[in-house]
Amino acid sequence: MTSCRRLLGLGENVGAGPAGGVLSIDLGSRRATITVSHVGIDCDVIRHRLASSEMASSREAMLRSRPELKGRTLVGGVEHLNKQQGVALKLLAFEQLLTNYPLWRHKLSLLQVVAPLPTLHEPATHA
Repeated sequence: MTSCRRLLGLGENVGAGPAGGVLSIDLGSRRATITVSHVGIDCDVIRHRLASSEMASSREAMLRSRPELKGRTLVGGVEHLNKQQGVALKLLAFEQLLTNYPLWRHKLSLLQVVAPLPTLHEPATHA
């Protein structure tokens, strides 16, 4: 965002939020806003949960036993079902990967899990 501000000659703090990560630019009668938010996954926590979970072990065994997945590299993703998560973009990127690199078509599989967002009436649960 700093580069965008400099290229557009907008100064250092145009529309910047108090915590940073926001750039707003007035375009006549409209305002364009770019927001950046970082989400990280703690790999150690995921590894621990996968290693200690009987359910994960049984699911892994089930996937490995499927003939169509034998010898393939499995790429997985888990997102909530909302437009901001980028699931559609991920699917397009995977399609582009297989189009540009046909060698991977028979070596790579994508397992995408999309969980619905909790409603206001049900509390979010964390396993």
